[in-house]
Amino acid sequence: MEVKMAKLYIIAFGSEIKVKTLTDLFDKTPTIEFWFFSLPQSIFIKTSLTATEINNFLLDYFGDAQRFISEVSTTDFAGMVPNDQLKYFNF
Repeated sequence: MEVKMAKLYIIAFGSEIKVKTLTDLFDKTPTIEFWFFSLPQSIFIKTSLTATEINNFLLDYFGDAQRFISEVSTTDFAGMVPNDQLKYFNF
């Protein structure tokens, strides 16, 4: 059985998805290792799921509500996030 390595993703979402609903869902989902957010209408998650699998999972809860999911490079990134969150980009 192949073990998939966890990756960091960013999910940007429309106003029809509430942050609290999303974080509550991630808190009870074993395949989401952790999550954090520092930008409006977006959340970072660490998981072994693919972007397509994450999207399919979210379809069950949020239907066709707007969202965009992308893997985040942990070696080539730029921007401003709180210093205590930079550790999440180095695993």
